[in-house]
Amino acid sequence: MWISICLIFVRELEVLFVLVLLCILVLRVLTDVFTSRSLKDRVDFFIYTFLLIFGFIVVRRVFLILSL
Repeated sequence: MWISICLIFVRELEVLFVLVLLCILVLRVLTDVFTSRSLKDRVDFFIYTFLLIFGFIVVRRVFLILSL
């Protein structure tokens, strides 16, 4: 549900990816005590995926800044 709310208010897809990454990181920390190891591993996969996307976003922004 919170992703659909973000889609309404966010105009750039890059900002949406960063917000989703932050939400997943917060959820991972808050539910660390209550979740099983297999579920933590699955959540970690999403964290690594969104970190990779975040890295691409940062590199792209740096190239945009340096090209000006």
